[in-house]
Amino acid sequence: MASYHFEDKPYISYANVPSNWRLDDGSAPPEKKYFENPSYDVATRTFTGTVSWGEVPFAGMVSWKYTMVFRGDFGAIESGTLLTTYDDGSEDTSYFG
Repeated sequence: MASYHFEDKPYISYANVPSNWRLDDGSAPPEKKYFENPSYDVATRTFTGTVSWGEVPFAGMVSWKYTMVFRGDFGAIESGTLLTTYDDGSEDTSYFG
């Protein structure tokens, strides 16, 4: 379904998501949603970046702040967090690993 891509400009790909995945205005998510302010710490294998949905939330979510720590072989996300902010100002934290 959705997948992370860490190229020159890191992004989440929505090219293969189900057709019922819709933004709150009924439109499909973009094929590529770029991370804002991406950074990567080589020593700790830690990526940070934010996905902002701006004026059109995704299921009520307006932003996602990622911290991902990659396994040594980069085959998986070893640990980290995803801080989700909703359009009502509430937040929720999910954990990787």
